[in-house]
Amino acid sequence: MVQMETQSAGSARAYPHQEFYLILYPKELEDDNPVWPGATGAVFTVILPEEARTKLLPPFEALAASLETRSHGLYGLHIFALPCEQII
Repeated sequence: MVQMETQSAGSARAYPHQEFYLILYPKELEDDNPVWPGATGAVFTVILPEEARTKLLPPFEALAASLETRSHGLYGLHIFALPCEQII
């Protein structure tokens, strides 16, 4: 999904500080056939940092802990946060 934000030329519009989150996970978490074992899936989103701390990150932290325990450290969940200045 692409979010389009338009602004007229010459008008300065302040956007709230948002962050780009890239979430990498083992494909084994999906209901998929095991054709590519060890493959990595990815999800990305742009969200306000406050919302990420309260709504996005806690469930993924719990999933990461569960995944590490189940796989004995073989599989992991990785989340990268980057500043996002513009969404087009």
